[in-house]
Amino acid sequence: MSPLNQYRSLLFALFLAGCAGASSDKTAPAISHIDAAEIDSAAATVTWETDKEADTQVQYGATASYGLSTALAAARVKAHQQPLSGLQPGTLYHYQVLSRDAAGHLVTSPDQTFSTPAAASTPSPATITPPTLVPVAARTASPGPVSVRPAKPAPPDTTPPLISGITAVGIGSGEAAIRWKTDEPAGTEMEYGTTTQYEGATWTASPLITAHAANLTGLLPSTLYHYRVKGRDAAGNLAVSPDATFTTLGLPDSAPPSLPTGVTAAAVSYSQINVAWNASTDNIGVTGYRLYRNGTPVATSSGQIYSDGNLAPDTTYRYTVAAYDAAGNLSAPSMAISVHTPPFLSGIVSGKITEAGSTISWTTVEPATTQVEYGTTAEYGSFSDLETSPVTLHSVALTGLTPSTTYHFHAISRDAAGNVVLSPDQILTTPAPPAAITAAPTALTATAASLTQ
Repeated sequence: MSPLNQYRSLLFALFLAGCAGASSDKTAPAISHIDAAEIDSAAATVTWETDKEADTQVQYGATASYGLSTALAAARVKAHQQPLSGLQPGTLYHYQVLSRDAAGHLVTSPDQTFSTPAAASTPSPATITPPTLVPVAARTASPGPVSVRPAKPAPPDTTPPLISGITAVGIGSGEAAIRWKTDEPAGTEMEYGTTTQYEGATWTASPLITAHAANLTGLLPSTLYHYRVKGRDAAGNLAVSPDATFTTLGLPDSAPPSLPTGVTAAAVSYSQINVAWNASTDNIGVTGYRLYRNGTPVATSSGQIYSDGNLAPDTTYRYTVAAYDAAGNLSAPSMAISVHTPPFLSGIVSGKITEAGSTISWTTVEPATTQVEYGTTAEYGSFSDLETSPVTLHSVALTGLTPSTTYHFHAISRDAAGNVVLSPDQILTTPAPPAAITAAPTALTATAASLTQ
């Protein structure tokens, strides 16, 4: 089976595994820093990085249809490297890189290109072991003897490789990748540890290359690591870099804060309730609190008090509070507390009722205008004069009413902010007028009286 078919088979198996159980990882890897290096007439090395661990493969060919692929490197890493061999000299190659993460998300790069150089014409060297007679044919411009001297052997290579571009990439809580380059092909070796003694830990790879990568796993979270890289060329010359460091990330925070306690709430006006609570605790730190009104989140607060405004008067509200941290972990909600806003308008009374009028009075929690709407049905239809002077004690005299009649009315007040409040429907009944005397007196008698001395 070709490497490409092997890869497709693996993709199909991963697809079936994904169907068997959904993964919580919904994001494909992100590819960056794609590069083709160490290019010669027959080979090249392709490198790239992913933001999370994934496998490694390259498709390549003389066209954007590719047709060739490297063997799948199933080990999941963040720093990827794939050698290409058997290339044709003097040829433009297209390639794309492929990486799939543990959750089965596959990502492919856009098309990339590189060109191999033409093959160099190099004469084959001859080895002569003395004493050996070697016939030499020579042509000269003039007659005379010709002398032939053997060339001196080249001096031995004693220069170590030059190391450059050392970087630590793909750093997580338990892994990192180190990259560097050498100015000539060399082996790949790295020492690392939590001190400059490196604790004897090494990472090695034998191929002589110029673009190097070492993938480190099993690291401790939130830990400073020291490392240095080495490169040994074909002549055995060894180069060692200075010490460098990187720090692994901390473990993901999955612990929520404790739930807030001691929640209190008080209505400070007909439209505002102040809610307060005790501080929560967290393994790293509490970032803030989320306030819920009647089960719906309405605000966040960095402190332990919140003023909830624009509420309706004469209404019951239920509050809970939850704490959250920088990782987004949310605590359980606090115990619920309920509080009732006072009515804006209260104490409505119809007094001094006569057959033709009545006095309506009420109070408001803040200064407001004064008016009454009234009529013989709940549709009303008549208004008293509007008193625009804001007061809290209100009184309206209704006149011109009909005796023995039931009237519906409600009070109307508007505060300085323009909020209008209507009282519930009220009822008063005017009395009948006093009975009038309409009959003349009858059967009158008189008795005479005399005065004596």
